[in-house]
Amino acid sequence: MKKLIAVLILLLLAASAWWFGGPYLTVHGLSTAIEERDSARLARYVDFPRVRSSLHAQLNDYLVRQAGPDIAGSPFGALLYGLGDQLGGAAVDTLVTPMGIGAMLQGHVLWKRGRNELQGGDA
Repeated sequence: MKKLIAVLILLLLAASAWWFGGPYLTVHGLSTAIEERDSARLARYVDFPRVRSSLHAQLNDYLVRQAGPDIAGSPFGALLYGLGDQLGGAAVDTLVTPMGIGAMLQGHVLWKRGRNELQGGDA
């Protein structure tokens, strides 16, 4: 009976360590993928379709709030809103992908290379 209780306690401790250590391991994996500029590894940790959907909603909300009630009610305002929505949506769809993030991370290296600021591990 004592062995069974000891095994159950060990299993409970292992499950607790896995449960509470999960977020730490995820954040560590994200930071490692960003430091190594590994967009494929980053895609394992980020739900890109959800992030894109959330950014679309936030962008639409921002455009409506910035336009104000006078502009939003006019035909010209509706045209501007539609244009802003299309351009912003295209930018979000292009940039919030593993390849888009990889391009932005590569852009960081290109920027440093252009300014002659590369260190040994940057390239």
